[in-house]
Amino acid sequence: MISPRVEKADGLMKEQMLGMLFRESKLHKIATSLSKTHLDWRFKMCQWAYKVIDHFDLGRSCASLGMNFFDRYLEISRFDDDKENFQLIAATALYMAIKIQDEMKDGNLVKTPQKLYISFFVHASRGLFSDQDMIRMEKHILCTLNWRVNPSIPSQFSEFFFHFFPSHDCKDANDDQQENETMGLLCDVSLYLIEISTYDHILSAKMRPSVVAYSTLLVSLDSIDEAVITRESRSLFLKQLHLLTGLSPQSKEVMDASSRIESFFSQVFEVDESRQNCMSSIVKAAGFPVKEPSTVIASCASENQMMTVSPSPKRMKII
Repeated sequence: MISPRVEKADGLMKEQMLGMLFRESKLHKIATSLSKTHLDWRFKMCQWAYKVIDHFDLGRSCASLGMNFFDRYLEISRFDDDKENFQLIAATALYMAIKIQDEMKDGNLVKTPQKLYISFFVHASRGLFSDQDMIRMEKHILCTLNWRVNPSIPSQFSEFFFHFFPSHDCKDANDDQQENETMGLLCDVSLYLIEISTYDHILSAKMRPSVVAYSTLLVSLDSIDEAVITRESRSLFLKQLHLLTGLSPQSKEVMDASSRIESFFSQVFEVDESRQNCMSSIVKAAGFPVKEPSTVIASCASENQMMTVSPSPKRMKII
């Protein structure tokens, strides 16, 4: 017998989900398209952000939050159209995200360790900007965003979605272990796809975070055989999510997002070296068509000089 875990979730969790949907409706209104050059620069800065947070052992959702600040700021503000200013905005947005990002651990909120200071980013820029430049930019970003720096991001929705996955009412320890392993696989693949979506301006900036999270969940479910997750479990899960969020696999925005995630996945997997080693076995086990990480996406212009992390934890450089 299958029972929905939603019945076991307390009212606070449902209120938090509704609060996230409300914040999403108020903040997610990006319509502007970026030029090819700006998309190349954005991709590089997103790649750099993930390298920074991995290098300093920070929560990977910091990158998603930082790019949220970055995209919303570019939508509203008139910024100097040069690479150096672009890097200043991206570095400051990531710095802000690291300072304020919270992580969910065993259902409790814990602060992400603040291991990075302005001096790290200034040193990484190799003279492109100073600490005062970052301080001024931080103030300008905060004012431009009207101090709305607690947006809903896809990984937050994904974490809440899995609380409503149906469970089997059984006492068999082996069944429980298999169910936990399946859920772990599903969560890992979904979160990885969410991280990949951060690279794409359309998925990250123009589509609602709840839709991106929901779509990555659908793509992940499609990769797992029905013998592992039954059609009944899938149907009940999606029904519960529809009642709570209004999202449906048949909606145009979900179909568009799912299609883009599937097509974008194999491309970015070639570039995200910081993640592919620990995720490749999980992704291949899930049945995704994975390319060998041998080439770089054509949209990533090789002549672009962007910040990255050198082996020393106290030294970053421009390449």
